[in-house]
Amino acid sequence: MSLKRQSRRASSLVSDTGSASAAVIVMRLAAMSVPGALGSARQEGEMRRMVSDKVEAGYQGGWAAAMQMAFLPARAMAAFATPAALTPAGYVKACGKVGALWLGVGNAALAPSRHKAVGNRKRLAGAAARRR
Repeated sequence: MSLKRQSRRASSLVSDTGSASAAVIVMRLAAMSVPGALGSARQEGEMRRMVSDKVEAGYQGGWAAAMQMAFLPARAMAAFATPAALTPAGYVKACGKVGALWLGVGNAALAPSRHKAVGNRKRLAGAAARRR
């Protein structure tokens, strides 16, 4: 992917993850503040899910980033292994490709967290609508 596409993907991942995380925190705090609900089976399950989702997303993100990192040296060398890379414009283009590779590592690491946060927001919003 190009540097521009990786940058757009990174901005989208960060903004989606941040907004979904804030919404999930608000919904969980609201659900925990209901008198009598604390300690219920539903709340206990939600507490366990809060921890297990983070661990799972962290593991998946770490694995995805490690896979991207494994290919990074070869892809970076390939970016500079063209005769065009010996010119100033070609060198700048090759540096942009390497920058895109690094953004790809970060995007791969953040994608599972975004998936979990957005999924939790949808699930909790649906649960709140059913309780009304």
